[in-house]
Formats: sequence, structure tokens, C-alpha cells
Amino acid sequence: MEIPKLSDEIISRINKLLPPFWSHANPIDVVGDMNTEIYMKILEELIQWSECDAIIHMGIIGRVIMIKSTLESSVAVDNKYNSKFVEDSVLRLENIEKQTIEQAVQLMEKYKKPIIGVYLLNDDKTRTILM
Repeated sequence: MEIPKLSDEIISRINKLLPPFWSHANPIDVVGDMNTEIYMKILEELIQWSECDAIIHMGIIGRVIMIKSTLESSVAVDNKYNSKFVEDSVLRLENIEKQTIEQAVQLMEKYKKPIIGVYLLNDDKTRTILM
């Protein structure tokens, strides 16, 4: 697999979305940003770039598994922790992941290029597509 060097134009566009300390290279490190709007804007910038044939992204899908575990641990060690907040947070994160997948599918349909998501973590609900 050949990974193209990011063009000055793409770097300039991504500079507007991320803090100055992002990687400025391919692969792009979004520096732990949890803002899915920014993430989707970066995906679209990349997928419409003529040098891009496909995108492989990591660490976006599957975050809910890690965060859910952390939140549940917090409730277990601190009985004052609001379990309703934990439930609501997990539901919100699940919805964000679902929307992210749906938006990635829309980008693939629009630009006719594949976007492949690699799970950060998996659980008993995680499914792999086999071809």
C-alpha cells in the first residue's frame, strides 16, 4: 500500500480544523479530538482529494466500549456517581458512533471511494464484515 504525502492544500484545510500540534502527515493524528463534526470534515477533505483512493480510520468506532467501561468503574468505586448520567452518556456515544458510520457510508456513496473503520475496542456486539 502506498500512502501519499499530504499536499500543502490538504494540510492548510486540516490546519483550520485541528490544533497546531497535529501530525501534519499521513497518517493523520487528530490528537484525541472527540468532536465528530471535525472528524467528518477531515474525512471529506481527504476523500475528495485526488491523491486519495481509500481511507482507513482507527480509534473512532469502538470508543464507546472504552468509555463505558471507565464510566461503569467510576460508578462502582463512587456510590455518589450518577448512574443515570452514565447510561445517558453511553446512549449518546452509541448514537454518535452510529451517525459516524452513516455519514461515512454517505461519503463513500458520494465519492465512490472506500472508507474502512478499524475498531478501537470490540465487545460482544461488535461484528466484522467478511468478504
